[in-house]
Amino acid sequence: MLRVALLLGGLLSVVMLAQATVLNVPDDFHTIQAGIDAAEEGDTVLVAEGVYVENLTISDQTLTLASRFLFELDRQFIEETIIDGDSTATVLTLTGQDNRSLIFGLTIQNGYTQRASGCGITINGADPTLTSLVIKDNYYGPSAIFCVDVLDVEWNDLQILDNRNCGNGGGLLTEASRITISDALFQGNQANMAGAIYMIPGQRENTLTLNRVSFIGNRAEMCEAVAEIINSTLNLYDCIARDNWGSGTGEWIRISESTLNANRCLFVSSPDDLDASLFRAHDSNMQLINSCTIVGFSRAAFISMDSVLVTNSILYRNGAGQGTIDYRYTYNVENGNPCFLDPDNGDYRLTAESPCIDAGDPDSERDPDGTRADMGAFYFHQRDIQLEIEELRFPPTPWHELVSLPVTVRNIGGTPLEITQITNCECASCIGTREFPQEGDERLFIQPNSSYEIWVDFRPDSEAVMSRTILIMSDDPDEPEISFEASGEGITGVSERFQTPLSFSLFPAFPNPFNSTTAIRYSLPSRSPVNLSVFDLTGRLVEVLDEGTLVHGVHTVPWNAEGLASGVYLIRCSSSDKVALTKVALVR
Repeated sequence: MLRVALLLGGLLSVVMLAQATVLNVPDDFHTIQAGIDAAEEGDTVLVAEGVYVENLTISDQTLTLASRFLFELDRQFIEETIIDGDSTATVLTLTGQDNRSLIFGLTIQNGYTQRASGCGITINGADPTLTSLVIKDNYYGPSAIFCVDVLDVEWNDLQILDNRNCGNGGGLLTEASRITISDALFQGNQANMAGAIYMIPGQRENTLTLNRVSFIGNRAEMCEAVAEIINSTLNLYDCIARDNWGSGTGEWIRISESTLNANRCLFVSSPDDLDASLFRAHDSNMQLINSCTIVGFSRAAFISMDSVLVTNSILYRNGAGQGTIDYRYTYNVENGNPCFLDPDNGDYRLTAESPCIDAGDPDSERDPDGTRADMGAFYFHQRDIQLEIEELRFPPTPWHELVSLPVTVRNIGGTPLEITQITNCECASCIGTREFPQEGDERLFIQPNSSYEIWVDFRPDSEAVMSRTILIMSDDPDEPEISFEASGEGITGVSERFQTPLSFSLFPAFPNPFNSTTAIRYSLPSRSPVNLSVFDLTGRLVEVLDEGTLVHGVHTVPWNAEGLASGVYLIRCSSSDKVALTKVALVR
């Protein structure tokens, strides 16, 4: 066992496990349960790769149960660290109101139960955090994950796959709980009722909020391909559901004395399911469907004995709705063509010709491009040009040394953008970029969702602060001229790049936060092998920026994050036996 201070940068929060004990399995304990039983409050049970045939219980204590993914940020550790229930009982049971454990980076499989509990995970009266888990191939019992009295927890990065022969909710059953799940996948789960989720009342309200969750290929043998909601609230944000199947009456979601709020969601039924409807509601509150795209429900999109409010949405190739349905600022394909990008291949984004652009409720929240709300799950970004930064600051630079930094111009619209001129305005001549156009230059176009880098040079000629404005002109109808300020300070002395660093270091990225491009600097005291890589907070490798054996000195590597989502990323630099981490924030 090793007594260390641990710093975990998680998806939900940053947790400091000060002076915690790490209990290693199998080095310190032959079984995971033995490590759990020996753990004290706040300890970490760290499990090496392998298959562990166990049925685990964590009661009335808070600890961390994790694979080496906790430290190494390699998703291979999730796949290779397996807890197998041996088809005898629930794989992992968590109980007790003082149990706020973190379960991190594991595969949970082959659980079995015929009791009122989950075949994969049972949580009763505890409030654990589940992050970066694969829960697969569990069977029987009400569901793969069974939750009772689980309050105010946020779970992230879950893959709930191919759990089968469940009673109610092939993936998840919640009772008297308040749970938020983000960035998850329910795929290939099967149950008698509710292929993915089953919600029932208890002693308190039962609420489930899902952000960026996908439901693909789930199946119910009796009804409710995706979910059944009884006296509960289900909130869906930026979710996708497609190719699910429910027998019987054919609805994907059944709502009884409950509320459904769906926002910016895509629902696509299989063309082979001729009796499908998105939901059936009775004895319920008003169901709110906002900015959704609903496709291919042959029977009807909605069957409701109650009120349904549908706003800013697109209905495409569905049967007629049945019940009290209030359509506001909603486009029905019978009225014309919504002009999807490629609906035959499942791409329901809008094209520039779509009548659904700027056609939503004018009183709704405006789209991220600042225009009136569009209809459907995916808005069309109309404002073309975007500049990464408003000011570029060079580090202090010795006289006559040349430093170059990039500034990224992005086209975030749906049509090609032409850059017509790049000009250095009057001021310090030692800062500037190559002006455009010059003789022999071809026309400069930036395609949709692409970018162009302008490299700015700084070669100071005196000990002073210098600045210059750089102007960019384009055919953007909204912003034909944009500019940024470039500034730097000339200093006397010897540049750090010509000095021998005393130690291996990874410096803070500049700029940070950044929009598309940032510069990452690290130092080597001697010729050494180096790997400089970017990871997201789930541990997925995003990009290798630099790799090889390099000479001593300070090295600068630009990173262009074009096409990546906003968020925090980890920069990991390793050299020989040394590793350093820093965080950068990408802001769109």
